[in-house]
Amino acid sequence: MDHHCKPPDTANCSELYFGDCWNRNDSMMRLPPDDEGTLFINETQCRMYANDNTTKLVDCENGWAYDRSRYDSTIVSEFDLVCEDSYMVSLASSLYIAGFFFGSILFGLLCDFLGRKNGVFLAFALVLSLTVLCSLSKSYVMYVIFRFLNGISEIGLYVSVFTYVTELVAPSRRAMISTIATSYWCIGIMMLAPIAYFIRSWDKLLMTFGISLSPLLLLYFFVPESPRWLLVKGRSEEAKIVIKKIAKRNKVGDLPDDILENLEVGSDSSESSKTSPMIIIRYPQMRKKAVYITYSWFAVNLAYYGLTYGVEGLNVNIYIGTFLSGGTELLAYLFAWFIIQKLGRRCSLAGNLITGGSACFINIWIPIQLVALRTSLAMIGKFFVTSAFSIVYIYTVELFPTNIRQVKHIDSHKQCR
Repeated sequence: MDHHCKPPDTANCSELYFGDCWNRNDSMMRLPPDDEGTLFINETQCRMYANDNTTKLVDCENGWAYDRSRYDSTIVSEFDLVCEDSYMVSLASSLYIAGFFFGSILFGLLCDFLGRKNGVFLAFALVLSLTVLCSLSKSYVMYVIFRFLNGISEIGLYVSVFTYVTELVAPSRRAMISTIATSYWCIGIMMLAPIAYFIRSWDKLLMTFGISLSPLLLLYFFVPESPRWLLVKGRSEEAKIVIKKIAKRNKVGDLPDDILENLEVGSDSSESSKTSPMIIIRYPQMRKKAVYITYSWFAVNLAYYGLTYGVEGLNVNIYIGTFLSGGTELLAYLFAWFIIQKLGRRCSLAGNLITGGSACFINIWIPIQLVALRTSLAMIGKFFVTSAFSIVYIYTVELFPTNIRQVKHIDSHKQCR
């Protein structure tokens, strides 16, 4: 939010008229010019003339006035995160992303131990409660703590859901199911724009999101456990029950007994039961795959989150930019589904990374005045990077055995942070 020193109470001004009080002919009611020699402080926004002195600058003695033409309130205006404290805005975002690191590790282990279903709904419940608690924060420290914990639970929910849905279908359907699942992520981003347009206060916006999730917890009683996970854990009878229910819902009739018996044999094999996450570094081929795919995760996340958080830097309306960003992602996931069928995983991932990276690199040299061209190139970059994001998830799931898939997400998200 734009801001400047709040005028003295004797000036009889209102924050509703942002900056008007400082534009009077009275020499004592002028904002100082910005000194380009001080890189980290904008004097016009962060300093005022001392009383009875038209040259000496002092800190804002009465606090700050904020431009509320776009937002009613943000964490900037709530906790005065301006001037010398402006770094705290980026710190809050960084701590939220840091939660991804710990969330990937924590929920990777939890989902392998408790099961995919329990991991998903545990993360769901935490996202709901922590979002509400975050909206009730009364201090910056309280806010960043809950925001950090929110990051842990949100990435835990994302990777748990993705692993769960891809284990419910055959390998030939993984691209389709992952596209369907991630499409809802894009629709959520698009819905965020109009919701945030009408709810301009940060705390009310977070509260709305948190409360709106609560009915979805009832899905716990209708969602089955992953049959693949049950088989790996040796719980073959439970897996059979789940598979029979799925077959019944799909109206394919009763499954032959020999199919279910083969599933039981596969779950009891020594290779399946003894696979350890250490296999990633034990065998040269697996180690090489891990290095390649981890670096791909690093590159994809660096570009994806840079473009996502940098929407406002494109000098376009933040609500339109967010909506376009979500729409671009939706098209990108559909494109990824199509191209995977034609070119396979490896060539599709490489092609998207090269094309998306090239668009971002070219954008560096485009003058800031050419808003339309810069926005177009950024959206092209976002398109191909998001497509790569979708492919790298599918590729990771297929490169590693069932009982270390979730752990591989740990390695992937650890590198991106």
